[in-house]
Amino acid sequence: MISVHILTPTGRETVTVTRRGNGEWETVVTDASGVDYIVTAEVEGYVSDPISYTLHLEGMKVYLVNNGEITDKEAINLDFHFEPK
Repeated sequence: MISVHILTPTGRETVTVTRRGNGEWETVVTDASGVDYIVTAEVEGYVSDPISYTLHLEGMKVYLVNNGEITDKEAINLDFHFEPK
């Protein structure tokens, strides 16, 4: 079971998506809780790489944040890989 968590920078969870198996998933993120979010993914017994992604909403687009700087790269595909602990 994979759980994807979308959190505000203060750690408040806004969305959790849970599903079985690999593959693509899609969710909607709005600016109702702000414009910046942290996305994490977890599977029991595994560690994810990367640990998280930071996103910035701007209008109808979502951009990746790297080292606190908003990039011009849209957050279309967030790719988490899992390795046993």
